[in-house]
Amino acid sequence: MAPSEANNPGTPTVEEIRRRVAEQVFGNLLVENSLRGMVVEKMVEMALAPDWRLCSGDWSGWDLDHRSGARIEVKQSSLLQTWDPPAKPAAPRFQIPASKGYFVGAKFVPEGGRKADLYVFAYHGEGDRKIANHWDPLQWLFLVALTTSLPETSSISLRAHDRPADTSCRLQP
Repeated sequence: MAPSEANNPGTPTVEEIRRRVAEQVFGNLLVENSLRGMVVEKMVEMALAPDWRLCSGDWSGWDLDHRSGARIEVKQSSLLQTWDPPAKPAAPRFQIPASKGYFVGAKFVPEGGRKADLYVFAYHGEGDRKIANHWDPLQWLFLVALTTSLPETSSISLRAHDRPADTSCRLQP
């Protein structure tokens, strides 16, 4: 028995807290915006495995890296959010600012600019709350761009006429 259980029999266990938080945070079909990036990064990693490794988190300068040294940054946007939608949804927008640097462990590397070679822009455009599922890779549109092809702006949008008419860049089952 853990010390906290021995002293306080009514105290929840670490595993029970972890399970309940995971269910609260990730137990719905729509994932909160601040956490949805982890879900999409995992989708991209699984699609590119075993050659690419997920390395995001803790203020990394990019999200996936390849054994060759190539790097990918993943950005995501969704038509539906966990909150009630506005009357007129905005065009999907992706933040792509150049950074002042990145962290390797606790050490800040002051290297300005964009660190990835490629950007993967993932857009979830399903507007029907009855079927929208952020966990389903087949509901996402994935667009890939060379970093050098991106404008020198801090964000870009995906306009209706920019979206491909076919499904050639969706993940295939």
